[in-house]
Amino acid sequence: MGTFSWRFCDRPNKSLRIGEEGYLLLPDNSFLREPSYKGYGEFAGVDAYHLVAEMNREYMAEHPDYPVWQAHLIDVADGKGGVRKQRAPKIRISEYPWYTLYADLTISPERFDELAKGLEYRGFPMCFRHVGVEIACYTEQNRCLPFPIKVASKPCLYFDWPGSKDDPFQGI
Repeated sequence: MGTFSWRFCDRPNKSLRIGEEGYLLLPDNSFLREPSYKGYGEFAGVDAYHLVAEMNREYMAEHPDYPVWQAHLIDVADGKGGVRKQRAPKIRISEYPWYTLYADLTISPERFDELAKGLEYRGFPMCFRHVGVEIACYTEQNRCLPFPIKVASKPCLYFDWPGSKDDPFQGI
């Protein structure tokens, strides 16, 4: 597993660094305090990507046409005979191959992982956490979600701040 980090939503020019304190804000205005961030996306033992998949699940199940950015880059002609990398375009959430399992609210995240065992999507083993990575890994994705990941430098109210931007240095 790689390292993950974000810029603080309440201090957008400052990123959460390994060893620093951070707060994962929740839509019910509670938070998860991580006293010494390890770099793996966990706050108080809870994975931020698993949580963002859970927070948005009911909304996404009710809105299968919701547009989300894809979490990969594509090659695009630059008009000069070369190519450049560009974020893949938005697609409807229902176009993801895991959507049917994800949208079935009778399936728990643990059961989702059991049913998805052995499946891969874009070269990664499919699991509930990976849904969160696919919908919220980059700033453009995270910020367009109804309930984005919000990491703060202090306890704050969830709806007072925008979604956190991804950290270009990933916690280093």
